Amino acid sequence: MSVNKVNSALMHSIFVILTVAIFSKTVLGQTNGNANSRSMISEREFRNQYASAVKKFKSGYQNVECHFDCFYKEYKFQAHLLAKEDSVVGIMNYAKATPLQGQYCSKIFCITPNYVFNLDKTNPDEPYLLSSISHAQKQIVRARAITARDLDIYLFAASSMFEVSVETMLEMPSFKIEKIERYTPTEDEAEEVVSLDFTMNDDTWILTKGHLVFAPYLNWAVLEYNCRCDFTKNNYVIYSGINNFTPLQKNGVPILKDGEHKEIHYEDGMILSPTYKYSAKLINFSLGNLDDSDFLLSNYGLSDAPLTSHPLPMRNTIQWFLIGNGILLALIVIYVMIQRFRTDKIQENL
Repeated sequence: MSVNKVNSALMHSIFVILTVAIFSKTVLGQTNGNANSRSMISEREFRNQYASAVKKFKSGYQNVECHFDCFYKEYKFQAHLLAKEDSVVGIMNYAKATPLQGQYCSKIFCITPNYVFNLDKTNPDEPYLLSSISHAQKQIVRARAITARDLDIYLFAASSMFEVSVETMLEMPSFKIEKIERYTPTEDEAEEVVSLDFTMNDDTWILTKGHLVFAPYLNWAVLEYNCRCDFTKNNYVIYSGINNFTPLQKNGVPILKDGEHKEIHYEDGMILSPTYKYSAKLINFSLGNLDDSDFLLSNYGLSDAPLTSHPLPMRNTIQWFLIGNGILLALIVIYVMIQRFRTDKIQENL
């Protein structure tokens, strides 16, 4: 191994260690106390308490609306995010050229249990155009996965680690808690936090290990995370983030005030691409003000007809195709038989 590679690997290891240490110090110090005493918390106690928190998250996100000022790479935009029961809407208004080569100034996605649609427009003064719509369940699930970066790290930041739900991770059989500690600040006005280190050994997931800091006083919201995703042995990404939240709201959960997230891609110990940064700052939010019309095309100036016109299922389409071809074949056979019968009659008359 060359000296340069050894130095690169050493610098990378130091960087990762410092990143975790700085994040831990930042988050553990963002409670008002300056000194923290450690105490043990069992995995069983943590899982029981977090299971109760998940129930509050699910009920708390039943009807919530937020506006954020966002920054991603070199793009600035305002995100208007809505969630009601199992439906979500994201409205992205870009300050300048979008990641799609400046093609759009505004984009909307809407995902419900029954359909998913996307709208866009190139000029603020123009109406929205319907760019896609689907009623297929596979497309609905896929759309939710694609929009995770716009929803989970902003609207659902309290219960997520970047684009992954903490609940989903905890339910994975390969998820293993390596260390879990409770930090109780010495000053009366400070609040305790819980630090958790984990590993995962599952070939179906690229997530391999990570570090989380929870705030039990904020319904176990994620204050900080740092995780590693391996694509190959020497090709991986480090995701990290810090969140600040409002106090608990009337829905029982906090709302993200501001968050900063980083994504760094490594290969052979070297940074493969520029560091991607995501940030969001809350402008305002409301609870309980959404209704079903917010998830219709008519709310954005278009007809709702496409939402109710379901295409024929593939199975029915194939059935009708086979029936149609069967009828056509029968008609051809009948025609051939008639032609032969006529030919035979003509020959008999001759």
